[in-house]
Amino acid sequence: SNEDASEWTFTIRDDATWTTSEGEEYEAVTAEDFVTGLKHAADSKSETLGLVADLIKGLREYSEGTGSWDDVGIKADGNTLTYSLTGPCAYFDGMTTYSILYPINAEFLESKPFCKGGRRNLRRPICRVIHHLIIYHLVIGSHGIHEGFLYFIEKHQSENQ
Repeated sequence: SNEDASEWTFTIRDDATWTTSEGEEYEAVTAEDFVTGLKHAADSKSETLGLVADLIKGLREYSEGTGSWDDVGIKADGNTLTYSLTGPCAYFDGMTTYSILYPINAEFLESKPFCKGGRRNLRRPICRVIHHLIIYHLVIGSHGIHEGFLYFIEKHQSENQ
């Protein structure tokens, strides 16, 4: 994190891959997948969005339709993922285990036509189920729920610790 813990930067592991529940690896996990995951959660009005909506810059405004996605405080650059927060949050790294911050592979998400359309379609019960299956099969998969987000992140000793 930066000095006041209002910005957090993570490096996605080079060996993190998307894995099906059958163990098939098919693509590298990128920082952009985390951006896709949060945008999908906001667009679909995820019930857990409230956990981070007032913490990540611009997320509340975007989810309410009064802001732009470009103003939301999540940015990807290659394998670098940065969250800009509304203020200091010394425990944000612990919050990254929340499923609302899990990645979603955009290509896989787009391949599910019955859940396209964000807010409108996720209100359909089948799309809520599919959303949770996407998280389970592609994020948790064979890695186990306890590892969650941290499976994808390089472990670095912070300079400020």
